[in-house]
Amino acid sequence: MQKFIFIVLGLVLLGSLSFAQEAEVAKVKSASTYLSDLTPSQANSVYYVDQDPDSESIFLGDLHYEKGICMLSDSQIKFKLGGRYNGFSAVVGIGDKHADYLGKLVFKVYADAKEVYASKELIPNLSEKVKLSITGVDELILEVNSSGGITDFAMWADAVLVE
Repeated sequence: MQKFIFIVLGLVLLGSLSFAQEAEVAKVKSASTYLSDLTPSQANSVYYVDQDPDSESIFLGDLHYEKGICMLSDSQIKFKLGGRYNGFSAVVGIGDKHADYLGKLVFKVYADAKEVYASKELIPNLSEKVKLSITGVDELILEVNSSGGITDFAMWADAVLVE
């Protein structure tokens, strides 16, 4: 009988741990905001929200992303955050629809005018994950630069701000 009680008690405890973990995941999801759901304070070129201009979705490396920002290279997009967020993450690259692009792109992130991230030079079919601490940052700037003087569309897939 004692063995049975310990087994049941163990299952109950395991179940409550799972519930606590699920609650924590739900809390994190509710405290995050997709950057594409915010209105930029400034953009010096054309950009698209939650789509590639050549398709209805964003694809990087054969992966589909529902949310993100697609911007023309050699441009910037600025967002006023007011110090509300602690983290920023995204997957950056040249969209699959642009596989014939001949140049290279460098993605940069500025936090209050200070460069906090610069990707390596990316070519089509290469992507890079970005994960940054931005605690207290008032303004976030996304910038993409091309090399070789050729411009194309750059993807910031699943660009998320975390409170």
